Amino acid sequence: MNVGVSLTVKLKRGTATRDQDELTAKVKVRTLSEAREDMDTLRAYLRDLAEDVRQIQPDDEAE
Repeated sequence: MNVGVSLTVKLKRGTATRDQDELTAKVKVRTLSEAREDMDTLRAYLRDLAEDVRQIQPDDEAE
């Protein structure tokens, strides 16, 4: 596919080394309007995924 537009969204939460979550999503499409539509969909998906990831906490006994 000869790509006309490539966009990347990176979501990073937390500042401490052990308290960081990082999610990255990339869209490759032919037009900017397609990229905008896909990025809106991806942004919503990443938001939901980030919320799920935040719920995962290390087991205290594992440390």
